[in-house]
Amino acid sequence: MVQIISGWITENKYSSNFEELDETILNDRLCYFYASLQTKQGTDYSKSALVGIRSAISRHITGPPYNREINIITDKSFMPSNHVITGGTGGLTDLKKTTYAKCKDDKGQEYYKMTYNECDKTHHGVDSKENSRDVRMYAKPGDIHCPVFSLDFYLGKLSPRCTAFFQQALQYPKPTIWYAAQPIGKNKLASMMSRISEEAGLSIRYTNHCLRATVATGLKRAKSMTGLLCL
Repeated sequence: MVQIISGWITENKYSSNFEELDETILNDRLCYFYASLQTKQGTDYSKSALVGIRSAISRHITGPPYNREINIITDKSFMPSNHVITGGTGGLTDLKKTTYAKCKDDKGQEYYKMTYNECDKTHHGVDSKENSRDVRMYAKPGDIHCPVFSLDFYLGKLSPRCTAFFQQALQYPKPTIWYAAQPIGKNKLASMMSRISEEAGLSIRYTNHCLRATVATGLKRAKSMTGLLCL
């Protein structure tokens, strides 16, 4: 099992002594490793297989001659990499292009809403009845970061031959189509925010899981503020 990560590290031209890496860097390496690992047939490893590989790596770095006093399975610093294994994708793999519907309100303002209640899947203590309200993502005309424009643009570049919302990027994108007719693998999708954080040079490494929690907290806070304004 350890030979698998050793080979992966060599292939990706990382430092070979992964056993001695700082916890933060080791966690980053494991995020990429778990997400990109595939069988000889080109398919993603099962969750149970990844758990077995993780256990083997843990035994390797905590035993002689390294004797590291860290636990890549339970330590908080390794939470991001463990989310890749234990379901950091949440409901992302279930998202389709039709999950988002573009609408106009009674004032003619454009917005997107979800066609099913994704918030019910957050499980972060927000009452599902609160989330069943019509949550809308409104356009910001004239703003280069307009979320409606961005979603329009993204949807317009997806392959028409695939229903998945998250599709694999084409190596050689076409002017009108940038994505292949194939969904992103669940392991790679699980580390999506971690990879974006690193490639964008962010000071904080975000995970799919922490953003999901942030959304749930934001919804609850927004409801509380609405209640205060009504007093």
